[in-house]
Amino acid sequence: MHSLGDDGGYVVPNVVAIVPYHRHHRHLLQAEEIKRPAAYYFCRDSGHPAKAVYEMIFSVAGEARSCYDDDATDGMSEAEFAAMMFHDGCY
Repeated sequence: MHSLGDDGGYVVPNVVAIVPYHRHHRHLLQAEEIKRPAAYYFCRDSGHPAKAVYEMIFSVAGEARSCYDDDATDGMSEAEFAAMMFHDGCY
């Protein structure tokens, strides 16, 4: 998910990375720490067990992963990709 600025140029997020792009940028790492508790509270407040939500995401993670360029998810296991989708999706 790449954004374009007003000038049509590529924009790097300022606060939080969603999906695999930019996940290693140092200035976005603090927001990564917030995603886990946010996912927990999202699931709790929705009345759905976090494990059940994660398992549903894991079941479609391969299909979702195929939508990304290979280099965007290189080095990520299936479980890491599914966890990223879970945390980002709940955030």
